[in-house]
Amino acid sequence: ALVHSDNTVYMQLGLDLGPEDVRQTAYDMGITSHLDAYPSMVLGGLTRGVSPLEMTRAYTTINTGGYRVRPVAVTKVVFPDGRVDTSLSHQERKKVFTDGQTYEAIKAMEANVQRGTGRAAQIGCPAAGKTGTTSRFTDAWFDGFTTGLNTTVWVGYPKTTASMTNVPPYGEMFGGTAPALIWHDFMQVAAKGRCSAFPTPQEPFQGTPFFGHFARGGAPGQDSTVPPGGQNSYGTPVPAPAPTTTQPEPTKHDGKKPKGGFDPSAYESPPQTAPGPDQGAAPPAGGSPNSGGATPGD
Repeated sequence: ALVHSDNTVYMQLGLDLGPEDVRQTAYDMGITSHLDAYPSMVLGGLTRGVSPLEMTRAYTTINTGGYRVRPVAVTKVVFPDGRVDTSLSHQERKKVFTDGQTYEAIKAMEANVQRGTGRAAQIGCPAAGKTGTTSRFTDAWFDGFTTGLNTTVWVGYPKTTASMTNVPPYGEMFGGTAPALIWHDFMQVAAKGRCSAFPTPQEPFQGTPFFGHFARGGAPGQDSTVPPGGQNSYGTPVPAPAPTTTQPEPTKHDGKKPKGGFDPSAYESPPQTAPGPDQGAAPPAGGSPNSGGATPGD
């Protein structure tokens, strides 16, 4: 779904998890702007947008193995007498996810750069990222990173929400066009000599799938359109049901019954044609920098 920028999958997933949980995850990642817990938030539909700096911080949380880091603008102060003060360079950080959890996100976004809507961002180094395009083409994003550097590109009009629908040579401005190309050109220089593979996690992700109507037709291994052992519309194998006769109704991490359900390995919307490059993509939780219970982290 991420590789094909299929919003319908994430819309249903957000409804299954609940807008409040989605909002808290954004705060945990480092978003500090106020977020309303609306269902559209999962696609970047925000009352007020967030800044590229916030998006860079959020993606850094993924790239650091789950550590949320406070951005630092000044790393040292050099005085006229030669004294150097580096106390400002200390970065506060807090562990908010396991490296196994963030590695799952990295793998998905790495695949997006390799063969998805972010193909224009390929720089010959392992890289991961996500494209984003708001409604009416008023904003276009590319958020991505290598192992040592995170960069966010936003393309739009700072003081207006004019549509970018006739921009030579792109025509309609998707996140996979100019933003990904800008990211590519910058990172090809900035990340030069720092190529390395994303490290495998020290604490591998252990998930417990829970099932719902949109993931399996309501029962493990029973998808309404794909037989167990087959492949979904994106070529992902659909596992056969476990060899058990009964299965207790699963719960969420907070002990409550899930609103719907999802199996991370085989969650898709009803049959549809996969969108073209970045067609219908929403910003990667960024919304528009122009648009103005849970608590943001520090």
